[in-house]
Amino acid sequence: KRLLGLGFDNIFQMGPCFRKGDRGHWHREEFHMLEWYRCFADLDHIGADLTGLFRRLAPFAQDPDYFTREPERVTCAEWFARHLGLELRDHDNTAPRRQALAERGIQTLAEDDWDTLYFLLFLNFIEGKLGLERPTFVSHYPASQAALAKPAPLQPGQMPSCYRMEVYLRGGIELANGFYEL
Repeated sequence: KRLLGLGFDNIFQMGPCFRKGDRGHWHREEFHMLEWYRCFADLDHIGADLTGLFRRLAPFAQDPDYFTREPERVTCAEWFARHLGLELRDHDNTAPRRQALAERGIQTLAEDDWDTLYFLLFLNFIEGKLGLERPTFVSHYPASQAALAKPAPLQPGQMPSCYRMEVYLRGGIELANGFYEL
């Protein structure tokens, strides 16, 4: 952040990270992460950076062809419509998400808010479908899903969204998370 404040516009860092508490097959408490800031670039530019990185590293992968395919680019709203038949519009109305979960055998609590229901649907019924045939870039997350991301202009009839993108590989492995910072 200090370098950005001094006028540097492209900053890259590879370093150790520690995330105590995350457990699971794809989580480690200690790992290395590439982090970068690129000023004056939109999500399309960042997506192009990642696509170039994938292609450059593809020869080192077990399945090089996977990483040379053009990534799929979708919005959260498109995935919810495609895989669940749900429109992500009214952030105050939890009924459609409750009904979708009940139809799929997942009980909810009366105090579960829109974001909790969103996560239950996303994690259980969407995330595992991402990146199956090629990397998938998911963008325009609900504004409530990214506290530090800049809100996107509100489109008539659409939910409030933000400039945030995540990259998924091989059936729901989240590889990257990027956004415009406030």
